[in-house]
Amino acid sequence: MKQASLALIFVLAACVQVQAPEQPDDGAALLAQAETLAQFSGAFEVTRDGVRVAAGAAGTADGTAPFTLETTSDSASLAKPMTAEIVLGLVAEGKLSLDGNVADPLPDYPYTDTRVRDLLDHSAALPDYGFFQSLLDAGEPVATGDLLAFLKASGKPYAPSGETFSYCNLCYDVLGAVAAAVTGEPLSAVFDARLFEPAGMEQAFLRPARFADWPVPRTLGFRQGTDGAEPWGAVDNEGFHGGSNIYLSVRDVTAYAQRWALGAVPGDVRTLALSDAWRQGHSFTLGNWDCAAGRERCYYSGHHEGFDTFAYWDAEQRITAAFVSNGGLPPYFHTELPHALIALGEGRTEALRAPRNTPFPEDLAGWFEADGAGLIEISTLDGQRAVHLADGRVSPLYPAGYGVLYAPDLGWFLSGPEPGSAAAFAARRVLGDDLEFRPRP
Repeated sequence: MKQASLALIFVLAACVQVQAPEQPDDGAALLAQAETLAQFSGAFEVTRDGVRVAAGAAGTADGTAPFTLETTSDSASLAKPMTAEIVLGLVAEGKLSLDGNVADPLPDYPYTDTRVRDLLDHSAALPDYGFFQSLLDAGEPVATGDLLAFLKASGKPYAPSGETFSYCNLCYDVLGAVAAAVTGEPLSAVFDARLFEPAGMEQAFLRPARFADWPVPRTLGFRQGTDGAEPWGAVDNEGFHGGSNIYLSVRDVTAYAQRWALGAVPGDVRTLALSDAWRQGHSFTLGNWDCAAGRERCYYSGHHEGFDTFAYWDAEQRITAAFVSNGGLPPYFHTELPHALIALGEGRTEALRAPRNTPFPEDLAGWFEADGAGLIEISTLDGQRAVHLADGRVSPLYPAGYGVLYAPDLGWFLSGPEPGSAAAFAARRVLGDDLEFRPRP
């Protein structure tokens, strides 16, 4: 997610459950369901052993031109594992140290005790983009260096690094600047040489700050409002990269995921990227992947305004699943669509379910438990809701649309339970079954 606070609109027409076909197909049935249930605009692709087994595209790129498998769309936070891979490649080459001070390669960085790993694992506690709104509103291109200069001039005090998780977009823009400083190359050239070209990501590029300088027709983001589709997309003059602002097609996302599924990522980089972040034993890795046990099946998703992205790879079954969307995909389908795509990769058909549209209960707090998740606490501190796990870890919760809260490092989308359920709330997940949390007796 590009911004900690998402504002996706969860507006759907009256929906009818679409039945799954009896046998897996090439994705046509799934595409029809996605158009009906989620008003899907975008493209998806599924591969096995490097061969496409399903693909589809629907909607428009700009309100007129059809969205295709080659349409480039905003990566949102899918840029983060890509940036992490580049940085960890520099670590593997001995050009950068995980425990090195960020200010060493980047003298303009305003704090003196941040390590590279603190940026990677979201524990550097840097402010989100809203802090820089006056700078962004000034109407001139804004690069990462401009954000850091603004931060330094503000005199904002710095919280100790490495102590708590706080989803951090600026951390990854800083990592992009670190990679450029260490290599002595523009970040666009770094991405070309170290990721896009090796992976065969033929359409991918780092967006220019100004819309006027766009190299290809620009895909527009939108959302479904009460009067139909309305603009909701990228912002002009954003010239910072690393946490977001990469444009790529679904074929690019597939090519990227195949590097992981087919063993093309160098072994030392792979080991680093799939190692524990500061939350030891957690599914969320240093390379920004959310993984199942064994870390042979991993995914990452991105959300920014009307843009959504998803990349999944399974190194055991050599499967990838990917989608990009510019239509403000409702939060329910951030897990529902991945489940269906992964099923196609595994040779199954899993129908999309119509959303139940039950919100997470307001002011719900206390201790809860679910089979397979153990005991957790929901609390609110200084206006920030969070999940407290039994081992002491804390996962902040961010709004993700009507009645939905998102815990990015857990991969949970929290909403109300199924009607008639005794549960207090439910957690939908990409990897694993849904969890139903009941109040602790």
